[in-house]
Amino acid sequence: MKKVLLSFAVVGLLFATSCKDKVETEVTPETTEATTETPAPEATTATTEFEKAKADAETKLADAKKAVEEAVKKGDKKAEEEAKKALDAAQKTWDDAKAKVEEVATKTGNAVEEAKDATEKKVEEAKDATKKKAEEVKGKAEAISEIIKK
Repeated sequence: MKKVLLSFAVVGLLFATSCKDKVETEVTPETTEATTETPAPEATTATTEFEKAKADAETKLADAKKAVEEAVKKGDKKAEEEAKKALDAAQKTWDDAKAKVEEVATKTGNAVEEAKDATEKKVEEAKDATKKKAEEVKGKAEAISEIIKK
């Protein structure tokens, strides 16, 4: 009976010490998976708004340039003035689109910072969990070692 218990104790000790190394290597993939997060809704909304504003601005700017060129070719002063006004309006729309780009960049930067903070928090939690598991395994190994000594 003592030989069976001693055999189980040795097998348990071998298992505990061999698992200790694997626990440390297995944590790395888990933390990598934990760092993957979805983008903030504000960032995707802002990006969509920017794309719409950019498309509108480009269209208006192109139309205004064509209108100015046609008015100059015809030599019509009144049409040329109206085309220049349209060009100015298109330029204003383009400037507004640039302002939205800056807004998107700010929101995206904030979302990236939030994701970074969340990732760091998950990494710390994984490290703490690994340390706790290592201490548990060490305690079990010591308990088995004491049983073997008796």
